[in-house]
Amino acid sequence: MLQGDWGFSFASRVDVDVLILQRVPTTLIVIGTSQLLALMIALPVGVIAATRPYSIFDQIANTFAFIGFSLPPFFTGLVLILVFSISLDWLPFVYR
Repeated sequence: MLQGDWGFSFASRVDVDVLILQRVPTTLIVIGTSQLLALMIALPVGVIAATRPYSIFDQIANTFAFIGFSLPPFFTGLVLILVFSISLDWLPFVYR
């Protein structure tokens, strides 16, 4: 594997490195978009909640944060894929 020979995919009938390189751009787009979206939401919410402790906004933000941390990542990932890729069609789903 370290030499670059990742083998042959019998299902797709091409080399594995070709399959991986085909999917890198879509993966980077999805990761980059999700990181930007997370920063655009989390930073203002965190700053507002920190400047107004114990306010209604702070309590709602903390509630959503606790819900987000308590749900398993595979469940929230599937829900977000259903919402953003299938329902809203904002992000690519599997293939472009």
